[in-house]
Amino acid sequence: MNNKLNNLDDKDKKITLKDFLIKEHHLINSLGIFSALTLFVKHFSEGTLGLLLSLLFLLLTILIFFELWEQFPKERGSLKLDLFESYLSVGSFLIFIFWLSCLKNIDPDLPIFVISLIIYGPIMAFIHNQFFEKLNLFNRIFQSQNGDKKSLRYIFGYSIMFIIFFGIYFLLSLVKSHVNSLLSIFSL
Repeated sequence: MNNKLNNLDDKDKKITLKDFLIKEHHLINSLGIFSALTLFVKHFSEGTLGLLLSLLFLLLTILIFFELWEQFPKERGSLKLDLFESYLSVGSFLIFIFWLSCLKNIDPDLPIFVISLIIYGPIMAFIHNQFFEKLNLFNRIFQSQNGDKKSLRYIFGYSIMFIIFFGIYFLLSLVKSHVNSLLSIFSL
């Protein structure tokens, strides 16, 4: 009987911020490090290499954020944990927006290019998974087996990647003025 009461108490117990921080401290530390690297490299590196490194760290920050976001409990946690999740989400979003607004000051087309890259990743992962892996699209179109027609496979794959990326870029270019006006709100 006492054991049943303890199990009921465990189910009713909300996960606290302290519990979450202890459990997920590696992801939280990684998120902080890559966020700092994103902003540090962006402000202290000149030229294209600094911009590319900052973009790489930004993309890693986004990946780590989504991994951490998946770790938050599905049921409501304590008020502090809920606030932590909200503030972490807003903070991560603002780092991304701040980074894009700094890009706009360098070249008005850069934010559209970066947003295109960010959208491109999940779309290509979906297309690859659904069409090329599950439906075996290349082998069906070109009537080949896995590993056959390697040169054609590369040309086909890169052509699809090129078309999708520039399709996204073109669509975002249509709303570039709106994106840049939104980013100017966050400019320093």
